[in-house]
Amino acid sequence: MAKNITKKDLVIDVAAMTGVPEDRVKEEIEAFMGQIKANIALHRTIEIRGFGTFSLQHRKRRPARNIHTGEVVPIAERYVPMLKFCDAFRKRVTMTAALPED
Repeated sequence: MAKNITKKDLVIDVAAMTGVPEDRVKEEIEAFMGQIKANIALHRTIEIRGFGTFSLQHRKRRPARNIHTGEVVPIAERYVPMLKFCDAFRKRVTMTAALPED
């Protein structure tokens, strides 16, 4: 099974690929993620060609059930962040995932 990658791992990899110092890469990645969070909070959609689209999806109020007690518990109306990957990205990941690991 593949190892999970953390933000620190991304910083190290990007710094190695670009020759940019790790502290500068970390600032850029954090600024990028901050812009996504800020724009999503304003209900804006962010489209990154070749990757995917970040957006908010509205969820209606609905009842749920506590599995331990059986009690009906209301779930409030809310917005949830979504990331829909583009077709090219999805196809590449699907092809890669089908390959056997070494």
